[in-house]
Amino acid sequence: MAASTSLHAQNASVESTHVNGAAQQQEMLQQDVALQLASIKSRQDLEQYLRNSGSASPLAALSESGKRRFIASLKFNESGITSFSYGDLQTELNASQIYQVMSLFGAQHTVAMMRNVRIQNAVDEQIMRPLGGPPGPVCPSQPCDYEGYECAKKATCSYNINTICMRNC
Repeated sequence: MAASTSLHAQNASVESTHVNGAAQQQEMLQQDVALQLASIKSRQDLEQYLRNSGSASPLAALSESGKRRFIASLKFNESGITSFSYGDLQTELNASQIYQVMSLFGAQHTVAMMRNVRIQNAVDEQIMRPLGGPPGPVCPSQPCDYEGYECAKKATCSYNINTICMRNC
């Protein structure tokens, strides 16, 4: 009987791992889609967006100096955003506002990775807990985004506090 119980527990564990792996894979696919459909995928897109958006932009919630520093921190490659500093975002905005800003770049999933983000309501709380799990990145065996790093050059993330290096670096 004990062997049967143990085998059942092992099967349940393997099934749970498979389900979690499938959920993580689905999350990675959603992140890829968000990046591909982002409004801003390059410095040129950003400049055009800033010229046309005005006060309707989620970036308008930042102070002028915070906005300037955040924009200066943005790095792009042919796939879109590769890294950014979130220091001013976490200081000035709540999780929902940061989510709206990062959605411009298809990087809204990174909000859950940011430290010391202000949570003011249930939506903010949901944003900070992707897939209903604990705060932090969803990272299966594929390449992952890295908090505390920036994209220094192609495929190379270097340590830098309050930054996120995207997996497409």
